[in-house]
Amino acid sequence: MRDPRHQKFVWTARHDCALVDSVLALGDVLADPIRSYPRTKFWAAVSDELHVAHGLVRNSRQCRDRFNLLFSRALLVPTKASRPASLPTETAGPGANQVTPHEHLLHSRSHSHSHSHSQSLPHLHSQMDPAAASEPVLEARLQACALRFRFGNGRSLELNINSPPRANIVIVPPLLPSPPPPPRTGALHEVIHPPEPLEETSVAHPEPRFADLALIHSQLRHVNSVLDTLTADVSSLKTQVNDLQQYLHSQGTHGDAKRE
Repeated sequence: MRDPRHQKFVWTARHDCALVDSVLALGDVLADPIRSYPRTKFWAAVSDELHVAHGLVRNSRQCRDRFNLLFSRALLVPTKASRPASLPTETAGPGANQVTPHEHLLHSRSHSHSHSHSQSLPHLHSQMDPAAASEPVLEARLQACALRFRFGNGRSLELNINSPPRANIVIVPPLLPSPPPPPRTGALHEVIHPPEPLEETSVAHPEPRFADLALIHSQLRHVNSVLDTLTADVSSLKTQVNDLQQYLHSQGTHGDAKRE
């Protein structure tokens, strides 16, 4: 049986989106220098954010390795340049811009076909697999990370000097609702995150009744009488013990006198 500490987790596109969201949400703390804010502390905060906000249990090292892999791939993919809306056309003469009726018919058919295809795209997107639908969302978030972060010395995650503010980065909400987070247990987690003390709540006690007070008073009198009886018995036993000791002492003295 595999040890849970060495268990390999499968990262889905939704998990990757949640991880990137957590890093983007906590990215402002990377403005502090490494000496005052170690990156191990940052990835521990990302692990907690991933657990609380998305219900995923991953330790800090798993979060760091997975994000570094995704971020490295995003840096290797060049940003696609936007194509111009209209391309310049070369004019060969006065009749170059004229369109024949046959070309006009082909152009109208192509336009109607592209229009019907664009209308059918929402229906196709609604039938897409959630994992496939998460891919473009993940790519958009990784592009936001590429604009905001960079790798420093030792592949430590740092903020870009010319990175845009976080308010200008559009974060797409998660596609699927996250399940409720399972409870995290363990001695190390209890040491790092001690449980908050429970607030003492005042309990309203009912007012004592006269009959209850009278019953308690009678019980106390009975206890006192029993104690008095026991005290008298103990005193009587002490007296008997003293008498017995004196008798034994006298018998021993009388026997010694006879032997002499």
